[in-house]
Amino acid sequence: MKYDAFISYRRKTGFLMAQVLKELLKEKGVNCFLDLEQERSGQFDENLFVAIEESANFILVLTNGTLERCANEEDWVRREFLKAVNLKKNIIPVRYPD
Repeated sequence: MKYDAFISYRRKTGFLMAQVLKELLKEKGVNCFLDLEQERSGQFDENLFVAIEESANFILVLTNGTLERCANEEDWVRREFLKAVNLKKNIIPVRYPD
């Protein structure tokens, strides 16, 4: 596996928490994939799905409002989560109370 974990989050409410989580895990020697603005070019969706495939674990950062848009089939958090489920990834929810 290329990554120990893929970090999924809602950009509006979870970006800072996802960054902090990545840095804390990095200090422990855990290599995480976290999509950043510069990743949102070209084959963005394909790059994300490849990163999920190349990750042993899938971390879902749950901040206030994370799941509200998941009823929409085009929602990115939903799409990432379903990809992880379909690939039978170990899913780790991380709840951050706002």
